[in-house]
Amino acid sequence: MKRLLVSKFMYEDVKAELSKHFDIIELDENKSLDKPVNTHPDMQLLRLDDEVVVSKSLYVQNEKLADALKLDYKVNFTLSEHTPDYPGDVILNALRLDSYLFCKRSSIDESVVKLAGKKNITLVNIKQGYSACSTLALDKAVVSADRVICEKAFDLGYDVLQISPGGIRLDGYDYGFIGGASFYDRGRSCVYFFGNIKPHPDYDNIVAFLAEHSVSVTAFENLELSDFGGAIAL
Repeated sequence: MKRLLVSKFMYEDVKAELSKHFDIIELDENKSLDKPVNTHPDMQLLRLDDEVVVSKSLYVQNEKLADALKLDYKVNFTLSEHTPDYPGDVILNALRLDSYLFCKRSSIDESVVKLAGKKNITLVNIKQGYSACSTLALDKAVVSADRVICEKAFDLGYDVLQISPGGIRLDGYDYGFIGGASFYDRGRSCVYFFGNIKPHPDYDNIVAFLAEHSVSVTAFENLELSDFGGAIAL
């Protein structure tokens, strides 16, 4: 069974559903990050094919995570440590789209730059430091409220749905992001939304867009749609 990294604060109902198909590994709090996001997978770790980049402090403190990574991945440590404030919190927050990696070049950790070069992955420099959080990425399509991400993805040949910001809870912030509030299970062509997607202002467009790409939806109508930093499959 594949392993799936999720926030320790993920809704229990969502974890229970995901655990039908994945071995769930909960990420503990990274004290170097701001509390509302310090368990978020998309803030703590970046996977590029058979290698991962993670801070050494997180790797050492989470034995279950370390054991899971050592099974199948070459582990690279960041050259810098996270800080609570932006942009020091986004050193690993990058959006992978095939042979492209969307990120804020001035903020991403240099170990990521080096690994991307090794794998012939082209960096796409954008202002949005929370590129992974901001975007739900399918196989050849993206959903995001970030205009620049949508424009650059479209120019690279991806189908794009730009949505309005808001409609997603993230405690301590004005709102969360669509990428942080969902997980795309490629093997089952299904998007799991972390809560009820129906109240979102772009609900109809999102569901229709996913259907156009033959992607089904699993959501939880009894829970408020919330940003937990997405999930990372290993």
